[in-house]
Amino acid sequence: MADLSVKAPAYVDARFAPLSPEPPMELVAQKIYPKFSDSERESRYAAVRSYMRDERLDCLIVMGSSSRRGEGMGNVRYLTGLGDKGSTCCYLLFPLDGEPVLLLSSKVKPSALAISWVRDMRPFSAENAGEKLADEIVQRKLQKGGIGLAGADHGLRIPYDIYQILRQKLPDAQFLDVTNMFFEMRLVKSDEEIEFIRRAAGLCDRGYFEELSVLRPGLTEFQLQASIMKAMFDVGCEEPALVLVNSCSRTGPIMSIVDSYASGRVIQKGDVVFTEITGQYAGYCAQSLHTVCLGSVPPKIREMFDFALDLYQAILDAMKPNKTWNEVASVGGKMLGEFGFTRSSQFFHSLGFGAPDPDPRPRD
Repeated sequence: MADLSVKAPAYVDARFAPLSPEPPMELVAQKIYPKFSDSERESRYAAVRSYMRDERLDCLIVMGSSSRRGEGMGNVRYLTGLGDKGSTCCYLLFPLDGEPVLLLSSKVKPSALAISWVRDMRPFSAENAGEKLADEIVQRKLQKGGIGLAGADHGLRIPYDIYQILRQKLPDAQFLDVTNMFFEMRLVKSDEEIEFIRRAAGLCDRGYFEELSVLRPGLTEFQLQASIMKAMFDVGCEEPALVLVNSCSRTGPIMSIVDSYASGRVIQKGDVVFTEITGQYAGYCAQSLHTVCLGSVPPKIREMFDFALDLYQAILDAMKPNKTWNEVASVGGKMLGEFGFTRSSQFFHSLGFGAPDPDPRPRD
């Protein structure tokens, strides 16, 4: 009989406890991931450190979170190249001078070392994150300086208990919230970032072409969703890609927005199928939304589709330098009023590590 037992990797014992603090580099070398150039990293580091000098900050503590499909890792990923999906949260200590250190709430995996710019990675537990950060700051003799704190997004800041530990252990430090600084920097994309978003858009196209190829009566929403996702993963989409699938009869109530959950509903001849496809390439997102009719197109849907094309072009034409968010959105609002339609979602949103990416700018 064949031996079907699973053997642990050489650097792991039978209880899956690491025998060394990190995996052997020969395992790391076997991992292949898309990465930015060294000049991209140096440009980001220079911009952040220029801000730190202006604000008299000696180091930053940047929080990452795997919340909302990993989008909460955006600020950490901006400075490390790594969006660690194995960590519930992580913390990057980024000094004005010297090398950064990344604390992960998981074991340091070969993929993390292969992807990230940061070489110093250390595991931590939820109970000792504050102590580890404070100890590292003291060891670097930064305990009397300025410390910037960056949350994962507008609604998810560094936990209160960690902040209290930092205040207790670093009584002479001056703390400053710098969360919005990251969103300002991330708002304007470099040429390399734009190329990654372009590749993410190509993943969306791949998913849509697969949808057109397999969509037929008798398929469930789950099966259509799986086919789209497989087509995207086959060509390098990073998980978790977002693929929303919903369908309904064209003779009954028509959905006004794509629902968050596909179902086991069997798609029928004459149905209307809605999909929202988000491709993710090295953390960067692009999105496309589609409506497909299995049969003749109902006149009302044709009317809405033609209007949506005109609306898209009008908003695209209005997007110019020095235009505010509300000025551009008002173009869409005016068209909706003239044609008697209402909207069920926002006209547009930013893209980057998230879909939408956090927007730091006032809407007006």
